[in-house]
Amino acid sequence: MKKLIILSAAALSLVACNNRPDYVVLSGKLEGFNGAPIKLVGAGTTKELKLNPDGTFRDTLKIASNYYYITDNMNFKFPLYLEKGDELGVEITPFNPAHPIKFSGRDTVASSYLLKKTDFLMQTDQEYKGIFTEEPAGFKKGITELEKKFNDFLSDTKNLSKSFIKNEKKSNEYRLLLFKSAYPLIHEQITGKKVTLPKEYADEVAKIDYDNADDFNTFGTYQDLVYNNFSQQYDPNATDKLAPLMTYLSKIKSENIKSDLAALLINLISDKNTPEENNKIITTVKKYVKDKDILAQLEARMASMVSFKDGLPLPAFNLVDRDGKMVSSDSFKGKLLYIDLWATWCAPCKKEIPALQKLEAEYQGKNIAFVSISIDEVKKQWDDFLKNNKMTGVQLFANILENPNFIHTYEATSIPRFVLVDKEGKVISTNAPRPSSGQQIKALIDANL
Repeated sequence: MKKLIILSAAALSLVACNNRPDYVVLSGKLEGFNGAPIKLVGAGTTKELKLNPDGTFRDTLKIASNYYYITDNMNFKFPLYLEKGDELGVEITPFNPAHPIKFSGRDTVASSYLLKKTDFLMQTDQEYKGIFTEEPAGFKKGITELEKKFNDFLSDTKNLSKSFIKNEKKSNEYRLLLFKSAYPLIHEQITGKKVTLPKEYADEVAKIDYDNADDFNTFGTYQDLVYNNFSQQYDPNATDKLAPLMTYLSKIKSENIKSDLAALLINLISDKNTPEENNKIITTVKKYVKDKDILAQLEARMASMVSFKDGLPLPAFNLVDRDGKMVSSDSFKGKLLYIDLWATWCAPCKKEIPALQKLEAEYQGKNIAFVSISIDEVKKQWDDFLKNNKMTGVQLFANILENPNFIHTYEATSIPRFVLVDKEGKVISTNAPRPSSGQQIKALIDANL
């Protein structure tokens, strides 16, 4: 009888441990709340959180256990990990660089880990930024070191749930697979030399399943793998350049993956295509994409084919500068305007900065304005880059999370892009020479001053 009682108690204990609520309680406060909404994004969904006038909020969320991020689409974007039954408090102070977010409540460990991991990944990216220039032996050495660093960082954090640890290990595996799959192409782009991926890595890459709906909703690193694999099907110089992409899409069974990949096709709409090619892209996007915001981006891209052309007025913009003031395109009328569309994550963009600053210095005092417009997602990353690199000139932030159509209106799907506008506000060139072109851009500027 005693044994039976002990077993019954153990069974009850097991039931109690597993009987967690099927919801998440998320609460907190946003300092400096100005009425703009904040959102919880992840697991293929977006949830707008309702804030009180004092910036506080509390919501009971029926969501999947997964990775998420909380954002206002401009000033902050912080990672969270939420499991059913969690109770998490977040105090967001986006303008306090030392402590932009604090966690409280019963279930803070995983989200705190992810916040620290953001800085950790920035450090490792900086430390190993030269890994793709290495020959295969050096690349393998770097990958081995990175794998150890990822594993050590995870194991050094205590009290993480088993399910989270399992997910993190898988996320790290996908990150390393992303590096391995990208190595030959990036190595050639940087060094100009072809290289063969080591056989053991090639075998791993060959086994990747690019049609896993659950992993696509869970791991950003897996999403990047899928996006990269899809983009590798595209050869702009091929006779029928769209055919491999269409074939790839037709074989994908996961609706979420098919929809996201089809949305990427919007970036390929161009006046360099034949009308038939553009129509094929438009038809495909409309067939597979149901998201109204994405379809609005399609409409914006189609409209830009008509409105963003040499000789036509520049589509108007009204964007925030580094001091928080709004700056409109009309304020530059009467001056020649040289626009740089860029992002802090874009290596070719950053490569143009020294030449751009030199060009601006050469035309100082002349009737021309140099304006750089960032398409970064998070304003803080842009702010930090400007400060750390002592950037000069007019710096504007496009806030593409809030205004995704901006990218398509100005054909900023491929950056850097430079645009030259005349004194009346009409576009001289939607694809002006880069600052590094030297005499080529100077001649175009001088001819229109």
